[in-house]
Amino acid sequence: YLTDSIEVAKEKIEKAYTGGSVSAEFQRKHGGVPEICPVFLLLKYHFLNKEQADQLYNEYKGGKILNREIKERAFEYVSKYLKKHQTEMKKAKRKIDKFLLKTQIKSILKY
Repeated sequence: YLTDSIEVAKEKIEKAYTGGSVSAEFQRKHGGVPEICPVFLLLKYHFLNKEQADQLYNEYKGGKILNREIKERAFEYVSKYLKKHQTEMKKAKRKIDKFLLKTQIKSILKY
């Protein structure tokens, strides 16, 4: 969630399912399956340009990058994004408070 703390986001990424293999040795030999890896897809669709996504895809598919490494990359991007987003949210809340009505309006519709 966009309101998650950095620690919670890290924990969620660390626990996320990946398209990796049962062992690092097997994955290095046979590669991962980026098509079913939500961590790879998060990077591809939200943080990387086409060339970066293609390169990461090839590295993951070819066994040059493991689950741990792809999760570390995802956390770097997500943590930077969350910090910026949450800072902007705090600024927006302060601006919104200027426009919120602080007193109750008496209405003729009340019984």
